[in-house]
Amino acid sequence: MKKSILFLLSILVFALMLSACGGDNTAPASSTEATSAPAAEAAAPESSQTALIGISMPTKSSQRWIDDGNNMVKFFEEKGYQTDLQYAEDDIPNQLAQIENMITKGVNVLVIAAIDGETLSDVLQQAADQGIKVIAYDRLIRGSENVDYYATFDNFQVGVIQASYIEKALGLKDGNGPFNIELFGGSPDDNNAYFFYDGAMSILQPYLDNGQLVIQSGQQGMDKVSTLRWDGATAQARMDNLLSAYYTDETVDAVLSPYDGLSIGILSSLKGVGYGTAELPMPVITGQDAETPSVKSIIAGEQTETVFKDTRELARVAVDMVDAMLKGVEVPINDTTTYDNGLKVVPSYLLVPIDVDITNWESVLIDSGYYSASEFGLEERTEEAPVDALIGISMPTKSSQRWIDDGNNMVKFFEEKGYQTDLQYAEDDIPNQLAQIENMITKGVNVLVIAAIDGETLSDVLQQAADQGIKVIAYDRLIRGSENVDYYATFDNFQVGVIQASYIEKALGLKDGSGPFNIELFGGSPDDNNAYFFYDGAMSILQPYLDNGQLVIQSGQQGMDKVSTLRWDGATAQARMDNLLSAYYTDETVDAVLSPYDGLSIGILSSLKGVGYGTPELPMPIITGQDAETPSVKSIIAGEQTETVFKDTRELARVAVDMVDAMLRGREVPINDTTTYDNGIKVVPSFLLVPIDVDITNWESVLIDSGYYSADDFN
Repeated sequence: MKKSILFLLSILVFALMLSACGGDNTAPASSTEATSAPAAEAAAPESSQTALIGISMPTKSSQRWIDDGNNMVKFFEEKGYQTDLQYAEDDIPNQLAQIENMITKGVNVLVIAAIDGETLSDVLQQAADQGIKVIAYDRLIRGSENVDYYATFDNFQVGVIQASYIEKALGLKDGNGPFNIELFGGSPDDNNAYFFYDGAMSILQPYLDNGQLVIQSGQQGMDKVSTLRWDGATAQARMDNLLSAYYTDETVDAVLSPYDGLSIGILSSLKGVGYGTAELPMPVITGQDAETPSVKSIIAGEQTETVFKDTRELARVAVDMVDAMLKGVEVPINDTTTYDNGLKVVPSYLLVPIDVDITNWESVLIDSGYYSASEFGLEERTEEAPVDALIGISMPTKSSQRWIDDGNNMVKFFEEKGYQTDLQYAEDDIPNQLAQIENMITKGVNVLVIAAIDGETLSDVLQQAADQGIKVIAYDRLIRGSENVDYYATFDNFQVGVIQASYIEKALGLKDGSGPFNIELFGGSPDDNNAYFFYDGAMSILQPYLDNGQLVIQSGQQGMDKVSTLRWDGATAQARMDNLLSAYYTDETVDAVLSPYDGLSIGILSSLKGVGYGTPELPMPIITGQDAETPSVKSIIAGEQTETVFKDTRELARVAVDMVDAMLRGREVPINDTTTYDNGIKVVPSFLLVPIDVDITNWESVLIDSGYYSADDFN
């Protein structure tokens, strides 16, 4: 198909999923797709030079918050804004007074990382009364309708990452155990702490239930394991108590810690009773924020893991949100469902966190420029010479502009790094693709980057590659049934379907109980693994409405075995839509069509136009899509297709090139997912980028302002 693209800034590509959180009194943060929200009407000055931005940070006790504040000041000043940055030193009345003072000064926008997310309702009402907009930064502000946007990380995923690390380190999937584990939670007044905990327990609970994991203390649940103000000393004291009460005759095998500051306290407690020796090795200990003491601890073999969230990118996102509000353009968001503050779901931009341990800390933290090598006693790296290597790039077809762009972008990025390339298009002919790949192997390529036509047909040729020591990256489409797939570069394909279905849900008012509405479902090509992720993501949203009758499939055709579209062919989709309309809609109206790809959407639109849809008497149904291809964007502008999902293939190409470069230089390969993509033989380590929802309200800001298209493309 033509499925994957993303809009996350190029900044997100490799460090994409990064960003810190927590702090001595800090908590971590969250991630997902990307779209744009109608710009809130901030009290905008005539020019950015006259705008004042209030920045309220919780404390200077954590380097992380100092960096957040400094980065925002830097980025705001680059855009010509003035700033008022204040730190409240974890004193709630102090933070309230500082914010009130900012309001009195006449700030235009407030960016607030709350100490306690429940205590700001009154002061935010004062801000609203003055027309001052508010962005919650990293921590959700609860109980107020006057929170306009939220910039954060995928907080649930942070917990998933931490718990998945424990799962892998202990070999739980292989049935190992039982192991003793103790759980620590974040501050109970920080909304993020619950997301972290719930994410972790989504992985750990089954092992607790079956006895592979045992909590000797019995302490489970945020009411029992939380740590007020994310305080390391409190965590150390609790660990002291746990060790003396429950571990005189037992050994701790793992500790779930949600933040580095707690991890350091837990480590101190463990060292105090002899852990960290050959006789009593350290348990697996997680963390978050990649703070310097914890990174040094990982290097020293004490703390095991941390989750990195690049606060430079979080700061940049918040600044971009403010800038959009003040300029009256669409505000970049990528989540409109997750963060309910008790009074409203706050439109959010979520960034992606990254797992860090002894194997990849240099590539993630040093090579990204987040830290310098000297901070950890290493020599600064000099510019590297290009690697003399030939890269084979196998693309499926030139029939879609998207694949042409993918190929050209990879060639460009590889050549910038000094590599040679062999780019081939197979024109959707499987034997042709096999022959082209065999030819590349004969030529002596060092790495193959393959976007497969059929993900099930490459096992033999990949074995030939493996026999020659050639590594393989699956590009956009997973290659199945082979152990010789080393890495996978793609987008969050499940989320693509969630975005499409959520758009239908909102457009039809399904959450408000509206209906019944008629819907028809289209799926992608059955030989493309991504098609199933798209479909499953969409059905995770739509199925409840089908079950309760708010949505009705007049044809009854549901399931990928009935709705798939071989080779993502638009003509096939058009023919099927023709049949559906003639067989089931002579006396009914189609209200929505789930289409997973723009090429199908255009065919579906042609069918609908053929029977009179697109007129005042018979308006077009809601029609989704994917890839933001030029014909579909023009259709959206014309009021025909309703929505598409944009995935910036420039960034996907760059990620694939970075993976290859890391492999050839013997470095850690950037990945951010080690659980999702099972190809039937192995789980393929992956780098997932974030897709963005696009419709008539934001196509210009997402597609033109990002430089993906030029305005002339749509004149």
